[in-house]
Amino acid sequence: PLELVRDTGETFSFDADIYADDSKRLMLLTTAAEWCTACIEEQSQLEGFHGEYADDGLAIVVSVFEDLNFQPATESTAANWRATHSLTVDVVVDSENQLGDPNTGYYDPELTPMNMLVNIDTMQILSIKTGWDPSVVEAIIDAQL
Repeated sequence: PLELVRDTGETFSFDADIYADDSKRLMLLTTAAEWCTACIEEQSQLEGFHGEYADDGLAIVVSVFEDLNFQPATESTAANWRATHSLTVDVVVDSENQLGDPNTGYYDPELTPMNMLVNIDTMQILSIKTGWDPSVVEAIIDAQL
């Protein structure tokens, strides 16, 4: 199973931290790199979605995989990302870029950010898109919640 590390150094488990929480119905998992302009631009909108939809069951997870120098992200990178963008959503480190691994991943990391929407009850991936299109993301959130 995919396990990542929180920006605080604690283990983040999708099973324990997302799927086991009965109040969560839809997960928006997004990837980010410090060098990625689109990733930077989407953060305030992600926080807005969190404020608008968290009580309805939306869980947002931002997975940081590279720093400004295209090196694997660290807990410090993720903590800086959270602070810089004033995030209250889950921020995790994917230093091995498991989500973008060519053999097992979900997207091409050069086309980041990846936004994946997952129905938590059925574990069905509803959408995987690269780039940031908030109107598409919000339409899926509205339809699911």
